[in-house]
Amino acid sequence: VICSSIDDLATQLNHDCVYMVAPNSPQEIVSAMENIVNYPAKAKETGEKGRQFAINKFCIDSYIDGLILFLKI
Repeated sequence: VICSSIDDLATQLNHDCVYMVAPNSPQEIVSAMENIVNYPAKAKETGEKGRQFAINKFCIDSYIDGLILFLKI
């Protein structure tokens, strides 16, 4: 995933699971795309870490745990 560092996304995402680029920076997007093409093993690793992050963060169990924690407060 190539992600623009808008708002608080940079603090929410681990930089090892996305290619973070500055907002409105086409050259950084090109650079990230070149890195993906030129370093496929690194791109695969980054993609796998991103997938695992998404599973952990957005699965139903994560929502339930957060809701339970919220209701206990």
